[in-house]
Amino acid sequence: MNWSQVFEQENRIDVILSDVADRMGFRHYFLLSAQADRKIMSDHALASFGRDCFSKLRQEAVEIEDFVFDQYDFDQPHILRHGANERVQDGKAIGAIVDELAQQGSDSSILVSAYGPYTETSILGFSNQEYGDDFEQLCDAYRDDLRLICILCHQKVLRGRSQDQSSPLTTRERECLLCVARGKSSWEVSQILEISEQTVVFHLKNSMKKLEVFNRTHAVVRSIQMGLINP
Repeated sequence: MNWSQVFEQENRIDVILSDVADRMGFRHYFLLSAQADRKIMSDHALASFGRDCFSKLRQEAVEIEDFVFDQYDFDQPHILRHGANERVQDGKAIGAIVDELAQQGSDSSILVSAYGPYTETSILGFSNQEYGDDFEQLCDAYRDDLRLICILCHQKVLRGRSQDQSSPLTTRERECLLCVARGKSSWEVSQILEISEQTVVFHLKNSMKKLEVFNRTHAVVRSIQMGLINP
C-alpha cells in the first residue's frame, strides 16, 4: 500500500485515519499532537479520550515528550495491554493515556510517535476492545506501516497548522530567512535585498523572537517546517 498517496488526499486527517483503521482491521484510532494548538482527534467511540487525557496532562504539568522519551522507545510501535502493563510513576503521560483508554473500554492498543524539535510531537494509536493472539498478529503485520503512517500524520498536522494560521513573519523577514537558508551571510543578504546589514540583523532577530527560537539556523528550520519559506 502506498501510504504517501493516501495522505496526499485533500480529505481531513480523521477521515484518512478512519479509512486506514478499517483497512488494517483495528477498531479505533486516535492521534494526539503536542503542537502549539494542541490538536487532538479520535474516532467517535473514543471522542472523550483525547480531551480527558490532555486535561490531566496539563493539570499535572506533564509534556507529551515525557511519554515519548521516558522509558519506552517509540521509534518502534509499542503494544500496550491495558491493566496488565507494569505501572509507571505517577504523573507520567503514559499512565494517563493507558488509564483513559481502559476507561473507554479498550483493552489493547499499539502506539507509535513522530517527533522533532520545538515540542512538535505526534502520537498515533490504534486500539481494539480485546487483547489476544489476533491483535498481536495484526500489530506485527503492520509494524513498519505504522511508523510511516505516524510520520505522515505528523507532517499533515504541521501542514494544516501552517495553512490555518496567517504567517507570523513579514515579507521582509521571510526574504531574509530564505537567503540564510540558501547559505548567505548577513552581508550577502543585505546586498541581495539592497538593504543595510544592520537591517538584515534586525529582521532576523525579529524572526527568531516570533518563532521562539534561539539562532538563525533554528529559525530557518522552523520556517521550513511551517511552510513559511521554500528554499
